[in-house]
Amino acid sequence: MDERLEKLIETITGLEGKAATLLEKIESGEAADGVEDVKAEVASIKQTLEPLIAEKEELEGKAVISALEDEVKSLRERADASRKPGRLPFQSKDNEGKSAVYGPEAATSKSFYADVKSAQHEASAASTKRIEEALEGKAMVEGTDSAGGFLVPPDVSSDLQRLRYTNSVLRGLFSRVDVTSDEFQIPSVVSGLTAGWVAELAEKPSADLSFASATTNVFTAAGLAVVSNQLLKDANWSVDQLVNTDLAFRLAQLEEIAFINGSGTGQPRGILNTSGVGAVALTSTAVIDLLQAIVTGITNVYTEYKGPPDAVVMHPRTWARIAVARTEAGVGESFLVGPGSGLGGNRNYTDQLPGYGEGALPVGSIFGFPVYTTPNVPVNLGAGTNESRVIVGRFKTGLILDRENVTYASSEHVYFTSNRTVFRAEERVGFTAARYPKAFQVVGGTGLANG
Repeated sequence: MDERLEKLIETITGLEGKAATLLEKIESGEAADGVEDVKAEVASIKQTLEPLIAEKEELEGKAVISALEDEVKSLRERADASRKPGRLPFQSKDNEGKSAVYGPEAATSKSFYADVKSAQHEASAASTKRIEEALEGKAMVEGTDSAGGFLVPPDVSSDLQRLRYTNSVLRGLFSRVDVTSDEFQIPSVVSGLTAGWVAELAEKPSADLSFASATTNVFTAAGLAVVSNQLLKDANWSVDQLVNTDLAFRLAQLEEIAFINGSGTGQPRGILNTSGVGAVALTSTAVIDLLQAIVTGITNVYTEYKGPPDAVVMHPRTWARIAVARTEAGVGESFLVGPGSGLGGNRNYTDQLPGYGEGALPVGSIFGFPVYTTPNVPVNLGAGTNESRVIVGRFKTGLILDRENVTYASSEHVYFTSNRTVFRAEERVGFTAARYPKAFQVVGGTGLANG
């Protein structure tokens, strides 16, 4: 503390003590004969205190600002150091110039998940030190469980995020925003302004804007991966890849199921359950009628949303049904469903099925609109619980609300008797198609039963 501030505080404390003593004399009656003199002395002390207290507050404010400036300077130095060549963001200063603690780049890379188990349940000092170095500068509050879980270090976290995208077909089709609360208001225009041709001196047409609002919530999604303790003890980075792939796959599937058919209770409300989304009925099992229904959906998006769709999404079995159609009446080369591949009678059973591949890529196209397939489109709908759906829409109007990225915890107690450790990855996410429900059309009915 500044020497001047210390002396000032000492002087103020002394004067306040003296004033308190004089006031006690007045209250107890000890100063009955000279009470006015005592009151005058107290008033003098208070007058003396006022400028001293003001000066004290000013000095304290300067001290706080100085401390903040020092803290900012320290943070800048650490940020600059983290950008030095040859050093990864999650490495500590002690490891500068050395191999990364975690990651496939290091020749002797360790397993983050193995270290977490050792730190939690075996009190390994070396494991704890590596985790602390990897998490240097990160607040260990959210994502840290009461049993001693750890936040995912940057390289593991980014790997989880990347793999989640790889395993998701639809996430890349939707728009997304980062949000800071668990509830989000979505405004929409119910009816708009009008315009028209008018004669000279005639009254101009007018209409009022009508708005509506939909509330979208954020929910917690979680995925689990189970690994044997023996594997963890002997593992290196490869076990992290195994766990990350498994966790990311589970999160991606959980998300996508909700984005398509979520109920809105305890999970996001999906497209199929969003009020205002258009419907195209299909009762015929003929592929030509299915294709016609998809064309109707495309047309309805154009006319009701006033813009073109950007994708058609269906279950792989529906795509297979379209792709193998060869001799069915009315189905010919005009329906192109893959790069250079039609549906005419020139396809043999030995030919490669068009459009089947890996990742979130379109498997083909129908009338120039990309087709995406995902097994997360339900196949248990309708009265017979055997119907699927085809979604035609402007998927960019769908909105993903990312509240919190992947966090991590682990426990060996769930599978204690079988000597295994369970790892849990969580995220907080929401979704809505309610901004522009007319941007989506759903083809459904008995015509999509069992295919």
